[in-house]
Amino acid sequence: MKKALLIAEKPSLMRDIQKVYKTMQLPFKVDFASFVGHVVELKEPHEYNPKWKKWDLQLLPMIPDKYEFRIKRSAYKVYKDIEQMLKTNQYDFIINACDAGMEGENIFYSFYKKVGCRLPVKRFWTSQTTDRAIRDAFNNLIDENNLLIKNLRNAAMYRAVFDWLIGLNLTRAATVKSGRIIKVGRVMTPTLAIVVKRELEIQQFKPVPYFQIEIELDGFKALWFHPKTKENKIPTIELAEQIQSMILSEAKVLDIKTERKSFYAPPLHSLLELQKEANKFYGFTSSETLKIAQSLYEKKLITYPRTLYTKKCMDIIS
Repeated sequence: MKKALLIAEKPSLMRDIQKVYKTMQLPFKVDFASFVGHVVELKEPHEYNPKWKKWDLQLLPMIPDKYEFRIKRSAYKVYKDIEQMLKTNQYDFIINACDAGMEGENIFYSFYKKVGCRLPVKRFWTSQTTDRAIRDAFNNLIDENNLLIKNLRNAAMYRAVFDWLIGLNLTRAATVKSGRIIKVGRVMTPTLAIVVKRELEIQQFKPVPYFQIEIELDGFKALWFHPKTKENKIPTIELAEQIQSMILSEAKVLDIKTERKSFYAPPLHSLLELQKEANKFYGFTSSETLKIAQSLYEKKLITYPRTLYTKKCMDIIS
């Protein structure tokens, strides 16, 4: 019988999968291991070229001929333990049970490349940790050559390289030119730019007074609109009075339109919406909400914190 090594992204997920596996009859045996998130990372510039240790504009851009990984100090033992399991040569294939998404692919394959593994890989794909979802994932393992999985894997690797190039090169350029540390990143920098732009709009906002003409009709109010531009804001009181004098003493309803709308129940919380509501009602910061949600996820009270939550989430947190 064939034997596989299943590697989960974190210990809690590994335990959930292991528990369900014990109740199943599969045509292969499985051993279990777990990362603790990222166990390897791209090397620092000076590890490619000693000259790049110096922050000098003349050395930019830094572009390695080949991107290489190093073991994270905080995950050294985890890396070595799994590496030792692979060296026993008792496995026919590996099951990638990292989170179903681009980052999960990055976490697994950065390790896979660094450790120099050549075993075939099957993808364990689920975002839920219910027993049924885990069984379905076991019974429907995806081949590593599946086009969607390959594209996701390539996108994850390219994103990591892009982050390295943008972050390290532009951070050094901005820091050297400004004389103080300025961190530049793919996500952080454009997000900060949006916040700054909006703040400047608020600071530079100058209120402009305007006038409107409102007519009391039988049972409702009507607002005057310019017949051509459909604009209802009048810049001066003189023009408003002139328009008002031109309006007839009687108004006639020429057309009535009615519209029927259906309102559906609100969707499940996303992490962002949960963080907004937790801050609004309880004053929690985003990081506090994420920590609480992660804790609840590990107790199986909610679904994975970065996907969907049940509508009872706010009651559980409070």
